[in-house]
Amino acid sequence: MAYDGYLWDSLAEGRQIIENEVREVELLDHTVGVFWDLHSRDKIWTPNGTYWRFPKGPYSNSYRNLLAGQDYLPDDLYIFDRTMSWTIVFTHEWDAFDQRIYLRAP
Repeated sequence: MAYDGYLWDSLAEGRQIIENEVREVELLDHTVGVFWDLHSRDKIWTPNGTYWRFPKGPYSNSYRNLLAGQDYLPDDLYIFDRTMSWTIVFTHEWDAFDQRIYLRAP
């Protein structure tokens, strides 16, 4: 299986945002769901070959907690709330100014 693109390429109304927008106060206390692209799995090491450093379960973590543990998470995270009215993507890519690329829809 080979990648032909990334899920974020298909985001409806997706736009690039800066890191400050990722940390919007209005989102911090939302309970969120998270998933990531499978290609990131190869970059994750754990003793038993599985991964999840936060409690599993649908919508089991606050966005604030997720941001606090961001350094422990893989690239290409897709974060969304219960309504699925917004998505924020932490990509594995960096721009020409050495800033991580984040996307948001809508």
